[in-house]
Amino acid sequence: MESRGFRGSLLSAFLFGCLCLLQGNSCPAADVPIVINELMASNLSFVADPQGQYDDWIELYNAGDSPVDVGGFYLTDNVSEPRKWRIPMGDPAVTTIPAKGFLVIWADGDTTDPGLHASFSLSAQGDEVVLFHSDGVTRLDRVVFGPQAQNVSYGRHPDGVGEWKLLVLPTPGEANLGVSAGVVADVQFSHSRGFHTNGFTLELTTATEGATIYYSLDGRDPLVPGARGMSGTKYTDPIPITRTTVVRAGAVKTAWLSSQTSAHSYIFLDQVIRQSAQPEGFPATWGGRSADYAMDSRVVDDPAYRDEIRDNLKSTPSISIAVANSDFFEGTGIYANPMMSGLQSERPASIEWIDPNTGESFCINAGIRIHGGPYSRNGNPKNAFRLNFRAEYGRSRLEFPLFPDSDVQSFDTLALRSIWNYSWTGDSGMGGARNADYLRDAFARDTVRDMGRLAPHGRSVQVYINGLYWGMYIATERPTEDFAADHLGGKEKDYDILEAPSGTGSSTTMDVVAGGPSGPNAWNALFALAGGNLSSSQAYRDIQSYIDVPTMIDYMLMIYYVGSRDAPVFLGDSRTPRNFYAIRTREPAGPFIIIPWDTEWALEYPTDNRVNVVGVWNPHYLMDRLAANADFRMLLADRIYRHFYNDGVLTRQKTTERYLARADEMAGAIVGESARWGDVKRPSQPYTRQDWETEVNRLVTGYFSGRTETVLGQLRSRGWYPSVEAPVFQINGKDQHGGATPSQASLGMTKSSPAGTIWYTLDGSDPRVPGVAAVSDDLTLVAENAAKKVLIPTAPVDDAWRGAAEFDDSAWISGSGGVGYERSTGYERFFTIDVQAAMYGKNGSCLIRIPFDVAAGDLGKITNLILAARYDDGFVAYLNGSEVARRNATGEPAWNSRAAAAHSDLDAIEFEAISMIEHVDKLKAGRNILAIHALNDSTTSSDFLISVVLTAGQGAVGTPSGVSVTAKAYASPVPLEASAQVKARVLNGAIWSALHEAVFAVGPVAQSLRISEIMYHPADTGDPDDPNTEYIELTNVGTETINLSRVRFTKGVDFTFPSVQLAPGAYCLVVKDRSAFEKRYSTGLPVVGQYGGSLSNAGERIELRDAAGMVVSDFRFEDDWYKATDGAGFSLTVVDPTTVDPNALGDPSVWRPSDQPGGSPGSA
Repeated sequence: MESRGFRGSLLSAFLFGCLCLLQGNSCPAADVPIVINELMASNLSFVADPQGQYDDWIELYNAGDSPVDVGGFYLTDNVSEPRKWRIPMGDPAVTTIPAKGFLVIWADGDTTDPGLHASFSLSAQGDEVVLFHSDGVTRLDRVVFGPQAQNVSYGRHPDGVGEWKLLVLPTPGEANLGVSAGVVADVQFSHSRGFHTNGFTLELTTATEGATIYYSLDGRDPLVPGARGMSGTKYTDPIPITRTTVVRAGAVKTAWLSSQTSAHSYIFLDQVIRQSAQPEGFPATWGGRSADYAMDSRVVDDPAYRDEIRDNLKSTPSISIAVANSDFFEGTGIYANPMMSGLQSERPASIEWIDPNTGESFCINAGIRIHGGPYSRNGNPKNAFRLNFRAEYGRSRLEFPLFPDSDVQSFDTLALRSIWNYSWTGDSGMGGARNADYLRDAFARDTVRDMGRLAPHGRSVQVYINGLYWGMYIATERPTEDFAADHLGGKEKDYDILEAPSGTGSSTTMDVVAGGPSGPNAWNALFALAGGNLSSSQAYRDIQSYIDVPTMIDYMLMIYYVGSRDAPVFLGDSRTPRNFYAIRTREPAGPFIIIPWDTEWALEYPTDNRVNVVGVWNPHYLMDRLAANADFRMLLADRIYRHFYNDGVLTRQKTTERYLARADEMAGAIVGESARWGDVKRPSQPYTRQDWETEVNRLVTGYFSGRTETVLGQLRSRGWYPSVEAPVFQINGKDQHGGATPSQASLGMTKSSPAGTIWYTLDGSDPRVPGVAAVSDDLTLVAENAAKKVLIPTAPVDDAWRGAAEFDDSAWISGSGGVGYERSTGYERFFTIDVQAAMYGKNGSCLIRIPFDVAAGDLGKITNLILAARYDDGFVAYLNGSEVARRNATGEPAWNSRAAAAHSDLDAIEFEAISMIEHVDKLKAGRNILAIHALNDSTTSSDFLISVVLTAGQGAVGTPSGVSVTAKAYASPVPLEASAQVKARVLNGAIWSALHEAVFAVGPVAQSLRISEIMYHPADTGDPDDPNTEYIELTNVGTETINLSRVRFTKGVDFTFPSVQLAPGAYCLVVKDRSAFEKRYSTGLPVVGQYGGSLSNAGERIELRDAAGMVVSDFRFEDDWYKATDGAGFSLTVVDPTTVDPNALGDPSVWRPSDQPGGSPGSA
């Protein structure tokens, strides 16, 4: 194996920008002798913290002659957040730095661990560290750094005063030993990598005078030192390039850090298509198997392909891998030993991306392994690969937009999937390799993603190994902790990830991909609950703490549709778990999300039935057990209706379109695959694109054409879809499932049978209340405007306040109606008791006591209780001292508890109906107490709301469901005055239909609404508490008034518009901080709300969609368009909003700086 050791790490550190951005760094304050002296942002194995973890660290140095206690000083990784982490006070033995001494602080986010642990970690891709005095204002020192290599520190030499440079050796807590003399500049190649038709002479140069260039043409790293010097050839003369060649080159100089090794692949397709069975320099065997290199002339010369095969080889991006043959094909190489796994199976390589269609290319050094389960490794001449990007090879992450349908552009690992099942080299089932299409797994993942769920992205590429064409692969994200953090938020260490076994046998034990025992423990707890009786509401709530039920349902509907026999169980053995991932947040503990993976044995026979599969320890089993619960069955029916009707994801048209989109992507590359591997299973006559097209057409005409109806029938037969059909929506008398709607439209609803009643809502709430009687004479026990007592506690309160015993609340606030506060706009009409003065900045808890009476004659008739609540952000409800409901609350709430999660403003203003049928016995004749412990998610949240209604049902016991207090019975067409989210069901007797939901975007919003001004970088006053006066201005360029209800920003900032009328030519504003904005401008401007997030000073992508999801604007602005708008206080203003194409806002020429500082918010 090639090894570059510590020299390689130092090289990597410099090559990707480790040198300090000197203009961003500051000199230490003259009167305080404490400076930042050394740091390590990629501590792989150099030094462990007291907990034994290899975390980032920062070293402070006291340049003075006296000890200094730095307790109370601040450290931050963001100069705009000076008080991010405070060094603990009160323990000078720990925080005092002696004269000329050092103090090491671990930057790992583990602030509760013993020792000094900052609340942030450092990015190995580049970051900053800033030290502030105890006032949180005076900046003492700052260092800005670029990407860092593992186990390489960056610091000053001499201590405290020298320039920031790479150090020869990390010395945490000790004097720095020295710096390198310099870093050799990268080798420059005279010709670009990619596809060439004519030979040329390649020249290699470096800007570092006196440096020596070494290169290789056989894949090896030329800068590996040995007894006879470098492993590569010393460059002395230009290199003739006349055939496909991979050139790896780097440069060295005595006492300097070496340059990075870079690869350039020069691909000559005339030579590629004639690739021989025994290329020069490559072994005849790969370990115990015969080598297979040839491109099949029967395909290359076939009249159907000979004129297009060169273009086919350029139809997708190519990935060219350069790796030493000794590390790959020979001896202990990974291709010669495909069953090797783990870190020992990883080899260093250079990875190039070459896209002939866009011209984009790059090279990154990485580790390469064989990827996949035992079947695909052992019996497959075309192995899959895993690429790992780590700092020991160079950059610790690949930064590139690999997948056009994803916003994620940073990766620490990728899989190059060769496809084992339904390929020409693997196991195709059915009729053998003739059924190969290479598309089944991609179709399954695309389907789950189109359902709105998380699934790894992928795309077709063509791969070269040391210049040899290796066929078509699917470059795919891997479900690792990095994947979870990128797509779900948070940090990598926040996640537990389990993988179902992929090998032989019948194991029920999930493999741990990330996290410790907490993942398997939670998985075991899930199935322990599943083994019990899940019919009760409480049992259903309990199990949802362990499994994301809607996500699992969608995943399983995909499985039923594709008829998988290898995921999430293998039908050939004991039906144990196989081929899926389960991801959950560890702290706070969240439910598992099922992630699709390797769903290749699928799309076989159009009548396959997987609805009746059960098995053990897998999602099939969970579906079977949960079906005992009526609310689960209703949710399942809702998801079925969403996906199988109204152009849903699993309708014939959508599945066909999705499948053919992937087929079109690989239609060219499949020709190269045929020439390379088409003869593996049929040596007498290679499989070709014609065979592939036959299978594609079979699936389109014989599978997708009737599969939707087939699976629906299977679901009905299982009892998982109701006999009552959902209502149909109409606009002005014509069927329409949501979408754009003219102003003053009329919403109609029809049902398939005269029987039953359509119940609907226009506010996005469900007409059905889970677990509530279908026929009842409701009795309102607590009205929304009921009298109540309210307390914002400043100390613990006796538990008697919850209603179990006598309690004196005479000193509490008296009032009626909702309770809350609003520092912006949105909640004002939902509360009458304003608690802002007592609550904001002081406590996240609010206690409410609501007395009500129940007549003795009514008590015996009550069969159900329904608590309807508007809440931001959570609550715990008590009835006469007993807990009866909770939302976004964990554990036993204390007097100063906060909500465990946020509840969006849009959802908070809608009543959520909660069935409390199991708590009817808590009522008593006479006086009762409904107590609410309301919770805000932050003491400084801009708003807070709690408002409740308690209703008693007096209907028949045991009926499955009831009608929400917000629902209306449909009688005649409903005028739509503003965009609305409509939800409707048919109730026939005691049976509810599935939910039909759709959003109608009323009026020409998409055609008339324009973004007209952006203040993304207000003037910086230098105050660390500088108020943020960002804003976005919009205007109506149309000729009629539009209502902005449910229009939303989906990228850049987070904001959903309330019901706001915008007249022609009028303006409105959304702002970052309303109080700061109004202080800077005035209170009379048309501000409609306060958005979440912030606009980036470095440029930002902004996406605005109408209520139905249609894109109104999608563009990216950059900070270098105009100097005046980048912190000088001027806004970015559209030259003429009435004429500009909303799709052209990414062009700087349609913008200009505002005429005056601050811009002109709310006016032209």
